[in-house]
Amino acid sequence: MDFSTFLLHINDAINVQNGHTLAYMLRPTSPHSKDLVKELRNRSYQSMMTHYRGSLVAPWDELAVRYVVMCGHVARKRSNEAFKEVLEMYSSFLKVFAESNGWLLNVLFSLSQVTRDLALDAEAEGSIQGHWKPGDEPASNAARVVTNGFKLCINDRMNPINVSRKWGVYYIAALVFKFYFKMKQIALAKNILRGVEIADLPALTSYPRSHQVAYRYYLGMIDFMNENYTKAEKELEFAFYNCVTSATANQERILSYLIALRILKGLLPSEQLLSRFENVNKLYTPFIKAIKTGNLKAYDDALEAWESTLLKLSLYLIVERARELCIRGLFRKVWLFEGKATRIAIPKFYASLKVSGIEETSSEEAECFVANMIYKGYMRGYIHHDKQMVLLSKDAFPPLKDRPDPFHTLS
Repeated sequence: MDFSTFLLHINDAINVQNGHTLAYMLRPTSPHSKDLVKELRNRSYQSMMTHYRGSLVAPWDELAVRYVVMCGHVARKRSNEAFKEVLEMYSSFLKVFAESNGWLLNVLFSLSQVTRDLALDAEAEGSIQGHWKPGDEPASNAARVVTNGFKLCINDRMNPINVSRKWGVYYIAALVFKFYFKMKQIALAKNILRGVEIADLPALTSYPRSHQVAYRYYLGMIDFMNENYTKAEKELEFAFYNCVTSATANQERILSYLIALRILKGLLPSEQLLSRFENVNKLYTPFIKAIKTGNLKAYDDALEAWESTLLKLSLYLIVERARELCIRGLFRKVWLFEGKATRIAIPKFYASLKVSGIEETSSEEAECFVANMIYKGYMRGYIHHDKQMVLLSKDAFPPLKDRPDPFHTLS
């Protein structure tokens, strides 16, 4: 496809308001991009605009030219330059988007995705410290321009709801959240969340399922990072069960957090579930085996082996706290060995810790472990300090689901 034909396709798509075709024509991965780069190699933006200005109604003439320049940078693996071009494209596009209705949403979605991808590529290309000034990193710039797209969607009051830009709100919000997570500035999400909360929008369930899943996944992650674990579990559960089954990587990502929260509640995933997701299986199987056997040494070894991964995913705190389930399992073994006795000497719990491989534990620490198990609802009873005895109820180890709030101790 030569450039003249390219312009004709864009013009036709604009005239009939075909957002799908227009988005395809402006996507750097589309097949025609290579033809255009070959035809217009070594042509600068200025020289092309001098020749082609007015060939399309503004700003589409500028967008068409910048598209070719961007594709040229992509072909030459100049990610930072390509990213600068897509920022210009995005800003120019928003001028016409602000005066239009929802038919351009597909173009907004496509340009937002390209902006995201090129921002990540640019950061990878310039990862040497000092390449950018603070606040001027590609992710920061991309977040700012995509947020402008979000504002035009959520503030659309000129169009009836069936053709409103509001149908792009949740898709773009999820993309902005992705940038905030990349930048490690999750607090910025509160402005987006507040905007969605007060806006007059159709019910979330009216939006495409993919929009719902992406948005609620990030809601779950924001709650997770803010230690609102009950809400996080609810949102992540929705995201997992509504995620398309072919998106294995997305399902694994969601499960990594959902399983951690469930384990803390004492709900261990089935082998059947884990077998479907290789990476999740590798991560959690050592911990699950240790919990089932009450093997503290194995649990601590797994924590050490997977520490870097858990820290990267911000899961270390949750998984470390789930170690308490391992202690509960170990102490329950003592109780069963003692014939479910209602009086058990603390030294026996101390001995179980030693046998489990916790060599440096003192008898005083063992007593603290028992007290902690009672305080958090893992065991029912109390400690007679003078006699160094634990007085237990008949149902000394209630089901884990009976605990009032397994997350409160993490806050």
